[in-house]
Amino acid sequence: MTRTFRLVPLLLGLVVTACAPASTTTPPAAVAAAPLDALCAGVPACKRVATVDDDGDSRVDQVGVAGVKLADGGQIVVRVRTATGQTLQTTGRRVHWFAKPFFGAAPLDGRRGAEIVVGDTMGAHYQQFRVITYRAGKLVTLKAPPLVWSKDGANRPTSRWAVDGSYRFNTGVTRSVSADRSVMLTMRTLERRDSGRGHVGQATHYRWSGGRWVKVSAQSLRVSSDKRAYAVGGWHVPGLRRFV
Repeated sequence: MTRTFRLVPLLLGLVVTACAPASTTTPPAAVAAAPLDALCAGVPACKRVATVDDDGDSRVDQVGVAGVKLADGGQIVVRVRTATGQTLQTTGRRVHWFAKPFFGAAPLDGRRGAEIVVGDTMGAHYQQFRVITYRAGKLVTLKAPPLVWSKDGANRPTSRWAVDGSYRFNTGVTRSVSADRSVMLTMRTLERRDSGRGHVGQATHYRWSGGRWVKVSAQSLRVSSDKRAYAVGGWHVPGLRRFV
């Protein structure tokens, strides 16, 4: 009898649980996620690749990317469906890329919200990216500070962000936040010298101010070992991997 009385409450509990109505609470991720047809409507190859706050309103937006004939000078279409239901689009053309079009999404400049990074030009080791940001209801290209050497010239902002990692050249982008909460960016380039002087180059430091990158200082670099030189290359930005 003792065993019978101990089992009754347990059985009653199981019956009550089984008969209770299912919870009507919707998971936060489901609330934030826009339907795929709303995000990618009209873009056949579009796929949802990220869920981030792109417009800086502290609410989740959906990011979709479509790559078309990338190896033959094709295009990359980026779609964003904001938390308010607005759909934004931007297209990059004459793209030469041999990997997945979407690279990542992470805060880069000093404005609230994440930037979207997609491939643009890929060589044997030199990689160029388009960085897309939200401005006044539109998706626009965020320009990079000038590199010591770049296809767009050394003395003006460039439309593409470049990294490199190789035996002879290494180029890297480093983002940090200073003690006064200013967003800082350092562009480093190193070139191997065959005369035995190791790798030489420059580090240029920028601060995000007034909606643009403002040069703060620059210094010459000299690195003796190949390992230390290679460590300079690539993205050094939280949320982005170093290379493709």
